[in-house]
Amino acid sequence: MMDFSAPPPAIIIPAPKKLIVPDVPKLIFPALGGSFAALLNQEGAAGCGPLPTIKASGGGANTVSGGQTSHTINIPAARASGDILLAVMVFASNSNATWPAGWTSFLGTDNRISGAWRRSDGTETTVVPTSPNDESAHFILVIGCVSVAATPIVGSFVSGSGTSCDPALLTPSWTTVPTLYIAVGSSLIAPSSLTGTPTGYSAVTTFIDATISCPRIGWCWKEVNPGAADNPSAFTCTSGNNRAATIAIRGLP
Repeated sequence: MMDFSAPPPAIIIPAPKKLIVPDVPKLIFPALGGSFAALLNQEGAAGCGPLPTIKASGGGANTVSGGQTSHTINIPAARASGDILLAVMVFASNSNATWPAGWTSFLGTDNRISGAWRRSDGTETTVVPTSPNDESAHFILVIGCVSVAATPIVGSFVSGSGTSCDPALLTPSWTTVPTLYIAVGSSLIAPSSLTGTPTGYSAVTTFIDATISCPRIGWCWKEVNPGAADNPSAFTCTSGNNRAATIAIRGLP
């Protein structure tokens, strides 16, 4: 017979095993550097289509009689981080520009014409190339919606001595990508003149050193989608030394 007066045996419940959760690796996010900001500004910007856009332009000339060695180019205020700053200048005599650090020369070496570009950080106000003492004229463009490729700009110049100032055929490596073309003409003999517009291009904007009536530089643009090779027709200029150039700016993507 069972003895119900004795206490029941203790029920032993084993302690639960400790749940071991392995360490979760930390997610490391890189700092958003300039190139990433440029990518956001260009390829992710609201209103950016595939073609580059000229946001602002400016230009001017040396106004010091007898020339100078520093040539201040004022950069338009309508610039943002990632935009392309594109400057081209011409000289009355045998000079070539030396561009400051951070600017990439792209028109080769010539004693009358020079061009350079920079991807803007949004804070630039001027660029001051230097040269031997000379008269000069220039223009500058602020261009948005440009490819973030390492080399978004190519150019080629030709020299002439007659009244035809004829930009060269230019075939960029990205012929399937939308492209903005800039045609440049210049007249380097006083009294200088530059007239006519390459077929299919915008009206020409010109700047001249009025102190000696030369040099004179002019530029115009057109969009090509896709960016096949382009050979702008000629400007008409004063007989004598001239320079002409064709520039291609790569669009998105």
